[in-house]
Amino acid sequence: CVECRSAADAVDDAAHKHRHFVGDRFKIRSSTPIANRDGAAGVDVYFDVTSVDVLDSSGRVVDGLDAIHNFRERIYLQQSRTDWAVVDMIPRVSK
Repeated sequence: CVECRSAADAVDDAAHKHRHFVGDRFKIRSSTPIANRDGAAGVDVYFDVTSVDVLDSSGRVVDGLDAIHNFRERIYLQQSRTDWAVVDMIPRVSK
Protein backbone atom coordinates (compact mmCIF):
# COMPACT_ATOMS: atom_id res chain seq x y z
CA CYS A 1 0.00 0.00 0.00
CA VAL A 2 1.03 3.64 -0.23
CA GLU A 3 1.77 3.89 3.51
CA CYS A 4 4.02 0.82 3.47
CA ARG A 5 5.80 1.92 0.29
CA SER A 6 6.44 5.34 1.81
CA ALA A 7 7.95 3.82 4.95
CA ALA A 8 10.13 1.46 2.92
CA ASP A 9 11.31 4.32 0.70
CA ALA A 10 12.23 6.40 3.77
CA VAL A 11 14.32 3.55 5.19
CA ASP A 12 16.03 2.98 1.83
CA ASP A 13 16.75 6.71 1.48
CA ALA A 14 18.23 6.88 4.98
CA ALA A 15 20.44 3.86 4.31
CA HIS A 16 21.63 5.42 1.03
CA LYS A 17 22.61 8.57 2.99
CA HIS A 18 24.32 6.43 5.70
CA ARG A 19 21.73 7.46 8.28
CA HIS A 20 19.88 5.44 10.87
CA PHE A 21 16.94 5.85 13.24
CA VAL A 22 16.80 5.86 17.04
CA GLY A 23 13.34 5.51 18.60
CA ASP A 24 10.05 5.32 16.68
CA ARG A 25 8.77 2.35 18.62
CA PHE A 26 5.04 1.78 18.78
CA LYS A 27 2.75 0.07 21.25
CA ILE A 28 -0.77 -0.97 20.35
CA ARG A 29 -3.22 0.31 22.99
CA SER A 30 -6.42 -1.26 21.65
CA SER A 31 -8.34 -2.24 18.55
CA THR A 32 -12.02 -1.99 17.67
CA PRO A 33 -13.74 -3.85 14.82
CA ILE A 34 -15.74 -1.57 12.51
CA ALA A 35 -18.07 -2.11 9.57
CA ASN A 36 -16.69 -3.96 6.58
CA ARG A 37 -16.16 -2.04 3.32
CA ASP A 38 -16.15 -3.57 -0.15
CA GLY A 39 -15.64 -7.06 1.29
CA ALA A 40 -12.71 -5.99 3.50
CA ALA A 41 -12.78 -6.32 7.28
CA GLY A 42 -12.34 -3.00 9.07
CA VAL A 43 -10.59 -2.28 12.37
CA ASP A 44 -9.55 0.88 14.18
CA VAL A 45 -6.17 0.41 15.85
CA TYR A 46 -5.08 2.84 18.58
CA PHE A 47 -1.38 3.11 19.43
CA ASP A 48 1.39 5.29 20.83
CA VAL A 49 4.61 6.05 18.94
CA THR A 50 7.80 7.20 20.69
CA SER A 51 9.82 10.10 19.30
CA VAL A 52 12.45 9.32 16.66
CA ASP A 53 15.82 10.86 15.84
CA VAL A 54 17.56 10.45 12.48
CA LEU A 55 21.34 10.26 12.91
CA ASP A 56 24.05 10.60 10.29
CA SER A 57 27.07 8.28 10.09
CA SER A 58 28.91 10.31 12.76
CA GLY A 59 25.99 10.05 15.20
CA ARG A 60 24.82 13.67 14.76
CA VAL A 61 21.03 14.24 14.85
CA VAL A 62 19.91 15.53 11.44
CA ASP A 63 16.13 15.13 11.72
CA GLY A 64 13.41 13.72 13.94
CA LEU A 65 9.75 13.52 14.87
CA ASP A 66 7.89 14.07 18.14
CA ALA A 67 6.07 11.28 19.96
CA ILE A 68 2.42 10.65 19.08
CA HIS A 69 -0.07 9.45 21.70
CA ASN A 70 -3.33 7.61 21.11
CA PHE A 71 -2.97 7.66 17.33
CA ARG A 72 -5.75 5.92 15.42
CA GLU A 73 -5.24 4.13 12.12
CA ARG A 74 -8.30 2.72 10.33
CA ILE A 75 -7.22 -0.47 8.57
CA TYR A 76 -9.09 -2.61 6.05
CA LEU A 77 -7.97 -6.20 5.52
CA GLN A 78 -8.90 -8.97 3.13
CA GLN A 79 -8.29 -12.64 3.77
CA SER A 80 -6.81 -14.84 1.08
CA ARG A 81 -6.52 -18.62 1.25
CA THR A 82 -3.35 -18.39 3.36
CA ASP A 83 -3.17 -14.98 5.07
CA TRP A 84 -4.52 -11.47 5.56
CA ALA A 85 -3.47 -8.45 3.49
CA VAL A 86 -3.93 -4.74 4.23
CA VAL A 87 -5.92 -3.21 1.37
CA ASP A 88 -6.30 0.32 2.79
CA MET A 89 -5.13 2.42 5.74
CA ILE A 90 -6.60 5.75 6.78
CA PRO A 91 -4.58 7.61 9.42
CA ARG A 92 -6.40 9.82 11.92
CA VAL A 93 -5.20 11.45 15.12
CA SER A 94 -7.59 10.81 18.00
CA LYS A 95 -8.62 13.66 20.30
